[in-house]
Parts: sequence; C-alpha cells; structure tokens
Amino acid sequence: MPDARDRRALFVVLAAVFVASVAVAAYVIRPWIAAPLAFDTAASVLHFDRIVSGRHLEQALSTTPKPLLTLLYGVIYAATGDWRAISLAALGAWGLCVASAALLTWRLGGAVAAVFGVVSLLLSSRLLLETAWALGSVWALLLWIVAGLAVTARRPCWGIAGAALGLAALARLETFLVIGVALAVLAVMRFGPKRWRRPVPGHAWRISIGLLALPIMCLHDVLLTGDPFFWTSVASRYSAAAESSGSLPSLGAVAHELAALALGQAAVTILAVVGLGALAARARWAIFVGVMALGPGMALFLLLLAARHTFVDPRYLVPISIAMIFAAAIGLSAVRVPDLAPLLGGRLRDLGERPARGRPTAWMGIVSLAVAAIAIVGSPTIGPLDRSVRATIASARHLARTADLSLPEIRAALADPAAAESPFGGSASSVRPSANQVIVPVPVRPRVVVDLDLSLTQVGSYRDPRTWAAGAPKTGQMILIDVDPSAPSEASAEFRLSGPATVAGVRMVPLLSDQADGAWLLQVAAP
Repeated sequence: MPDARDRRALFVVLAAVFVASVAVAAYVIRPWIAAPLAFDTAASVLHFDRIVSGRHLEQALSTTPKPLLTLLYGVIYAATGDWRAISLAALGAWGLCVASAALLTWRLGGAVAAVFGVVSLLLSSRLLLETAWALGSVWALLLWIVAGLAVTARRPCWGIAGAALGLAALARLETFLVIGVALAVLAVMRFGPKRWRRPVPGHAWRISIGLLALPIMCLHDVLLTGDPFFWTSVASRYSAAAESSGSLPSLGAVAHELAALALGQAAVTILAVVGLGALAARARWAIFVGVMALGPGMALFLLLLAARHTFVDPRYLVPISIAMIFAAAIGLSAVRVPDLAPLLGGRLRDLGERPARGRPTAWMGIVSLAVAAIAIVGSPTIGPLDRSVRATIASARHLARTADLSLPEIRAALADPAAAESPFGGSASSVRPSANQVIVPVPVRPRVVVDLDLSLTQVGSYRDPRTWAAGAPKTGQMILIDVDPSAPSEASAEFRLSGPATVAGVRMVPLLSDQADGAWLLQVAAP
C-alpha cells in the first residue's frame, strides 16, 4: 500500500500527464479561434434541443444518436451558447483519458507500460482527430479505462465497471462488444462444458448493468423521433445511399484497411500479441477480454459489416488502434533481455517506487526516455506534427469560423427580408424562411440549424456549390461559401463575389464578402 508521499508523487505525475496531453492537443486544435466540431457532434446538440423543446426531429440525419453526447453537449451548449465550450470539454476528457490510461497501464505493467502507453496515445493521429472533432470515441475511451481501473482494483468493483461500460455504449455502440463478450465468457465459465468451467469472480455478473444502455437508447429515440429503434436504422440508410453513389467500401477494401493498420506498425502489432500473452499469463482476464473485444473482436465485426454491405467508416478502426496501443504497452513491459538485467537493475514494476541505492531517479528518467523513443519509432505518425492531420483540423476550424461570421448576416436577412432583397429587386415574401432557405456546407448544417433556431427543412447543405447552382435555386435562397486560404477549392472560385454577378446562370448578390477570412454569403436574386 503506497504511503502518503508516494500518493502525492503519483498525483503530481498524473497531473503533469493531464496538463501535457491537453496542451499538446490544444496547440493543434486551437479551440479559442473556433471549434472544429464534427457533424455528429453538432447533431447531438440539435438532438438535445429537439428533445427539450418536445419536438421530433424533422428529418433523419446521417448519424446514429448518442444519448451521452446529447446530454453532455446539449447541456454545455445550453449553458454557454458557445460551441468552443464543447471543444474545451472534449480536450478535458482527452487529458483524463491519457492520465487514467497512464494509471491503468502502470498498474498492469509498471513504468515501461505507462510511458509507452502515454506517448503512443499522444502520437496517435486518429485520437487527435477524434478529440478535435469532439466525437464520442474520446468519452468512450475514458469510460473504458474507468471500467479497467474498477476491475483491477484490490477489490474489483464490477458494478462500477458495468455502469462505466453502459455509459460508454451511449457514446460508442462498439462498447456492446465488450459487454457481450464479457458476459459470454462468464456464461461459459459458469454453464459451459466441465473442462471450461471456472469459479466466477464475485459480483462479476454486475457487468450486465451495462445492458441498461439499450432501454436508455430506445427512450432517447422515442423522445427524438417517436421510433424507439431509430438508432438501428441509421447505418442501413446511410449504407444504401453510399452504395447508390458508389462509395460503399467492399469487404476487400475493409480487409485491406485492417491489414494496413496492423502491418503499418508491425512492431506495435508484435508487442500487442506479446501483451495479450502477458495478460493471460498474469491471469488478468478482465483486461484480456476487453482488449480482445476491442481489438480482434472489433476487426471481425467490421469484416462482418462489410460482408453485409454495411458502410464501414475508417473511424471505426479507432477502438482497434486503442487496443493495440494498450496491449503493446503491456507487451513491452513483459520483454526480457537476460544479458541486460544487471545493467537495467531488473524490472521497473512501479513508477512511484523509490529507487534502490545505486539506481537514482535519473536512471528511471533515462529508461523512460528510451521507452518513449521506442513508442515514437513504432508509431506510424506523429499526430501533433502530421501535416495532413493539422490541415484537416485547420480546415474544420476555418469552416466553423466562417459559419460564425455569417450568422449575423443570415439573421438580418431572415429578420428583414425586404431589406435583404432590396439590392436586387425581388418581392419580400420570396425570402421569408421556407424550405432550404439557407444552404451551407454539410459539416456545419446542424450547428447552423441550432444557432439560427430553424428547422432542418429550412437549412439545406451542399458538397459542391456548382451542383447546387445547377438545381435552379429559388429567389431569396442564401448559400454560404467557405474558402480555406491554406487549401482553396477551385469548385468555389466563381462564387467568391465582391458584387452582384451571374454565376452558373444564377443571379447572386453577396451579403457577406470577406476575402481576408475566406467567407462569402450569397443570396439568389430575382432573374
């Protein structure tokens, strides 16, 4: 049992990990400029708005409702009215993820595992993007780790683990894999063939508390849409749309992505296999089952989805990446080089233990640097420095800023349609809020709906403004054009107007023309 001094040292270390992880992510995300939130994230706030106001969602969105995010992000936005607060909350969750992961890997594999796990998480491009977009993976990861800490405590807290997994399932559905596999293992241990039967840990069945997420999801969707199983239909609708557009990944394509994930970081994959063996050898079965469910289990599940012609987004590989990092951390801590044992002074089991005489704390720092170097070499990317990751986040941030800049002009046009129409002479009634009155880029559609307090039927979206123009837009419609200076799109070049002009056969007048910020708001004029 660690004494007070050791606990203080542990707290300082974990606090430093939290601050460092938040600082690194914040430097890349820069939420104080604008919040680069994903479509799904803003949709959660829209879901909260509809449920609280007692209205059903007007249109089905291409995102599975996530009750945990509906509550968290809905309350945060309702309290602050600022999307950046949601981004800051996700950053805080990320810091807790890394700090709690350090504690769990330290508990299971000592200093080597903790340092490798922390550095690998910080280097992960996938997790940095998930944090920037404030998606459910960050919250699910935090809750997965809480469950891991609960079952590895001196007195395992299976009820807490079950509750944590249930909450995680309300943010990421793949958590049901963990719950299902865990319950299946317990069932085999209790009711399976005699040669497989084992004593079931006391209160382990409390892991089934996580299944309460199912009725909660159904209740959420009843309030949101009137259909308790709406969440089960989103994937099929989206997959059908992707298949009709020729963008549905095939089984071979998904298998190739999985192979690329494993082979692209072969050293981590090998260490992960070693780590699974170490967990089994140490009888850490609860953690072993969780890692297997999120790693190989998730891979098999994605292949099954692809075989059933269900859309598999590359983001679905995030749990597999997490499982690989965690297992690899344990695997590295289990590696033994007998000839180096005298030099290394044995196994560093506890980051907080006082070094023996002749092995100063500085030596532990050297070992930690060596482990960090191994993590860097084994990582496929260095997320905070990766150009494509930084460009993706910057583009989302720029689009969010453009949406923020356009809101006053859109509000003015909607509140005073006659004034907005006067420069090009149309009837005031033609610009009153109607179907697809405001057209915006797809990623910001939910946030614009929330900010303007409009219906989804009044805010349309586009991916290519020329395609929109070819559809004969109606007089009075407004379209928001965003041009990221770091990656300008030729598709929008002709829409960057400083004065009234005809573009693709449509007469338009700019309500906002900001060359410096790359933001244009155009309104369709009468022919």
